[in-house]
Amino acid sequence: MAVTAELEQWLKAYGGYLHPAVKLDHDASTGVCLRATAAIAPETRVCTVPFSLSLSYLNALAPGPDVTIWEKLSASLEPEVIGRFFLIHQYLNSEDSFWKSYIATLPSPSAGFHTPFYFTDEDIVWLQGTDVEQAFKTRAVDWRQKWVAGIEILKTADLSWQQYTWELFVWAATVYTSRSFASNTLLRPHYTDYSMHRKDGFGAWQLCSLRPPESAKEPFAMLFPVMDASNHSHSVKAERSLDETTFGLSLRNEVKAGDQVWNNYGPKPNDELLMGYGFCIPGNPFDRVAMTLKALPPVIEARLRHTNPQLFSLRPNNTSSNLSQNLSTESPSSGTSLPAWDPTAATFYLPGPQYRKGHYSHDMPFWRSFSSSLIEILFYLVFLERGIELPNDAAFMTGPEHKKINVGLYCRAYGCRYIMGVSRIMIRQLTSRLTRITQFDDTLPAQPQNERQGNAKIYRDRQVEILKTGISELTNVIHYFYRRGDDEALILLPTIALNRFPGTTCTLSSALSAHRLASPTHHRAFTTGLRHVLGTAELAALCGAGWEADIWTLWLCWIWIEVASRSRATSATEVGNNDDRDEDDDDDEDEDDDVAIWVNSLSKTYLPSVLARVRALDDDEDDDDDTAAGAVEEETAAKAEELLALVREAAQRRPESLWASPWWSEQLVTLWGCRIVVHEGYEMEGAGLVVCL
Repeated sequence: MAVTAELEQWLKAYGGYLHPAVKLDHDASTGVCLRATAAIAPETRVCTVPFSLSLSYLNALAPGPDVTIWEKLSASLEPEVIGRFFLIHQYLNSEDSFWKSYIATLPSPSAGFHTPFYFTDEDIVWLQGTDVEQAFKTRAVDWRQKWVAGIEILKTADLSWQQYTWELFVWAATVYTSRSFASNTLLRPHYTDYSMHRKDGFGAWQLCSLRPPESAKEPFAMLFPVMDASNHSHSVKAERSLDETTFGLSLRNEVKAGDQVWNNYGPKPNDELLMGYGFCIPGNPFDRVAMTLKALPPVIEARLRHTNPQLFSLRPNNTSSNLSQNLSTESPSSGTSLPAWDPTAATFYLPGPQYRKGHYSHDMPFWRSFSSSLIEILFYLVFLERGIELPNDAAFMTGPEHKKINVGLYCRAYGCRYIMGVSRIMIRQLTSRLTRITQFDDTLPAQPQNERQGNAKIYRDRQVEILKTGISELTNVIHYFYRRGDDEALILLPTIALNRFPGTTCTLSSALSAHRLASPTHHRAFTTGLRHVLGTAELAALCGAGWEADIWTLWLCWIWIEVASRSRATSATEVGNNDDRDEDDDDDEDEDDDVAIWVNSLSKTYLPSVLARVRALDDDEDDDDDTAAGAVEEETAAKAEELLALVREAAQRRPESLWASPWWSEQLVTLWGCRIVVHEGYEMEGAGLVVCL
């Protein structure tokens, strides 16, 4: 008799149910499966398995002749680990096992599965640079530690512990990851006793009553023979039913004769399917890229403790390699333990394009794929990298119960550059992730050579696709604010008027064009100075020679000096305030021109860092002043000195111009010009270095 037929008989003999039009079968691709021998109507129960036939760590704890060793394991190991050793025990003693028929239908340890644990060196190269590669390495270390701990306990028992090999442990663990059901969806809290099969003192298998221990309150894996032969399809509508003694599976959709009877494991992405089950689905709509945030700067964590407490935990979490500290910190004021950053809770996901259903109603269409918590964190990081206080705007203190960020409101209040900053952070992260994968492209074979490699390629290609799509859409966010040289604005956000709005993104050419219209005299002096020191003022030639970022830096410093010189004000709040402007000041500048708007807007972010130095006309008075915010890095200082040498040369040729202003300084160049280029600049394909002004 075929092993599948024996398992069917075993199920029915112990009170299980299999629909008359369903049989256990073997499929060349998926292995043992359930198949319909005739058409099955919708809303039909196809299988029922009594809890007494399940296999888990609970069986190890039921009364029996060898319960002592399992109690020892239970005292030191997690339920899932005990379940694996118990399955190995049943496999090694399969001829005498209650689950003999079931074990005979499982993939053999020698044949194994298609999860990464069974990949050869030639197979594993297809996972290089992916999250699954790192997850596999982490899981392998974790499983081996647990196997070693169990072996040490088994050595104290009257068992042939040498038989419980690492290979069998991996096999048993993979049986559970690929076929089990989670106990927290099955065991009802108000049920006090369950029926389990265990050997009696005479070696006969008997039903016994077991009250689950306290450890059973935490989820663990349970195997349900025959039910677990139903393979996964995300398009199937399956319904599970529970009562006090049985677990049932019904299908809400019709099954045609000859088709497999599929189950639906839930919205599982390919990384989870590959790691746990050993297969991938082409075009899986639930694919995603995980983004785990490491511990953040204390000032941001302090804010998030109030707005997003779900991101912190007191319980240790040893499964993440991203956290190098204990998951609890001590409050400096009270000495009490505070919840610490939890990288598991702080894992966010970039879904594939097919699954972007707008879960969050942010103004930015692309951001609707991200939780408000992640966007709030990224905005805080943008503020922090600019060295300014975190905002207290309620629009961004979201809390775990909120799903919306009013980006338009925030943009009007703070300027577009913060939205640009968030998008740039995302682009940097996604580009880094993409490079980590694609750097191995040239080392891969042209085509997969087996099923394991084929599954890995499906997963890998999908990750690359999601990352590229994400980067492209984020680049479009930057294009929302890209202002062309002819003053045409791409107004893609109907709620925000981008034309002449603080935070407009410009090319160097468009910025200088706006400068020429607003301040023709100063613009002419600036470009003439460039011609004197660089030999030409033609932007195409200068940019081609690598001067683009330097000219941006010089020009940003120039317009700051220009606007400040109009004002003669000492107020640090708005350098473009022209209330005290003399009547005989330069007559070709408009206090409401683009240049003044840009400088005033940028000053809200960058000016506090430079005022201590650059606002004082008396250089001697500031020689010993060490209060300037931020230390000038050596490399940036060298760049500043290089640019200031050009300024001095230009001042000699144009002493009547702003090239000779006493406000030129290392601090102005580094803390104003260079910082703006670094934090607001972006290399845009076809446009060069654009800066959000």
